[in-house]
Amino acid sequence: MADQIKSSPYDEKSSTQDGRVTHEEHIDVASDHIDNYLPENVSYGPRGMRGLVGSSLVTGAAFLASLGGFSFGYDQGVISIINVMPQFHQVFPKTETAFGKSFMTAMLQFGCFLGCWFFPWLADTISRKWALTIVVVIFNIGAIIQTAAQSYGALVAGRTITGLGVGTLALVRSPNPNLR
Repeated sequence: MADQIKSSPYDEKSSTQDGRVTHEEHIDVASDHIDNYLPENVSYGPRGMRGLVGSSLVTGAAFLASLGGFSFGYDQGVISIINVMPQFHQVFPKTETAFGKSFMTAMLQFGCFLGCWFFPWLADTISRKWALTIVVVIFNIGAIIQTAAQSYGALVAGRTITGLGVGTLALVRSPNPNLR
């Protein structure tokens, strides 16, 4: 019965030194096979424009990801023009001061900063698709508050809420690393 029990393949190469068991093993692995599994060598499909327009899903995801940058740039362009309009300063006198103008403009960036911290948790919790849906609703709520603002405080709050949406949308990227 003892001769039926097979010993470990390491038993022949094991040695005891100072009460420790050491194993001398060497595994030959061809390095060209390992290169196929490195992240930069994994194929996700065609690269460049062919990969972008080859799939309507990828095209839609890229378009959605670009909306974050577009909405940020559009908002900055609009607020820079509004900040020099005398009619705007008549309705919101606090925007005539340098601090009032800067604070109102900076609150969008503050909201963007908070959105960038908030989105990964939300996407991990409820999925990326539903997180984007919620963020679009948040963005629209902020835009509505800004549009309907009757006071400087409401305008600043609306810009902060809009910033949450803008920052989160700017954080979205394509799941395909060939298109990043």
